[in-house]
Amino acid sequence: MWLSACALSTLTPGGLFVAFALFRAADILKPPPCRALERIGGGFGIVLDDLMAAGYALAFILALLAWGFL
Repeated sequence: MWLSACALSTLTPGGLFVAFALFRAADILKPPPCRALERIGGGFGIVLDDLMAAGYALAFILALLAWGFL
């Protein structure tokens, strides 16, 4: 989750909520290749899946910042 929040210049409660919500959405929806990474097995696959979900959330947050929404 913290990887998705690293683009925020200030850690406001609203910004953290957006980062958390986007991370959870990506973690639940599992866009490709998140599902494939989860199938690696063991804790390593789960961590890689979470890192990929955080990467998707980070990309969306950077887009929101570029468009002036955050």
